[in-house]
Amino acid sequence: SEDLARFASWQFRLTGDREEVLHAHTLDEMHRVHYVDPSFNTFWGLGFSVRRSDGETFVGHGGSCPGFRSQLQMQTDDKIATVFMANAMVSAGTYTSGLYELVADAIKSAAADGENHGDGQETELAFGPSHDEPDLTPYLGTYSAQPWGSESAAVRWKGGLALLSLPTGDPTQALTRLGHDEGDVFYVIRSDGERGHDVIFHRSAAGDVESYSQHGNHSPRIADPAGRAP
Repeated sequence: SEDLARFASWQFRLTGDREEVLHAHTLDEMHRVHYVDPSFNTFWGLGFSVRRSDGETFVGHGGSCPGFRSQLQMQTDDKIATVFMANAMVSAGTYTSGLYELVADAIKSAAADGENHGDGQETELAFGPSHDEPDLTPYLGTYSAQPWGSESAAVRWKGGLALLSLPTGDPTQALTRLGHDEGDVFYVIRSDGERGHDVIFHRSAAGDVESYSQHGNHSPRIADPAGRAP
């Protein structure tokens, strides 16, 4: 994935009259549509697939061999790339598109913030953490949803905490945002912005978060963000 990230970064750098391995004009030609299949569902440049979605153009390429799938997707206007690799025969493009929907707004806002504050001073993003919020680090990690589901991950999202249901091909739709009440008590933020039911995190005798509960159902913690079991 790091190699594909470097490959995308190289393409984002290659603009104007710059030449680095290839001339920028050559890369532009590779990204331009040269072939459209009769059903108008597949568009190809030179070595890259090209597609349009919600007014944005994406170029990329996928890889597939028995038991493995990968996909690189690049939105060249805003220079955002997503990479997905799996040891399973899944639709890799579904995941790169889902990842883009998940992170694109934050990356664009961060880039715009950097351009608007060129004085070198640090500024807090609109979606950044609030100084009134608790330290969310102890809650982050993966939790078992058995027997009603598979797993859920407690993640940072828009300055707060959220639960991400796994597995999912559309992370933005699988996220449940949480608001903080007090202590280890959080609550679901409903789609209308109102307060929903409570989500309570529980700690061990040593003070470490070991599970959370909602609707009376307990979800034990499986691993921290680094993959370490509790």
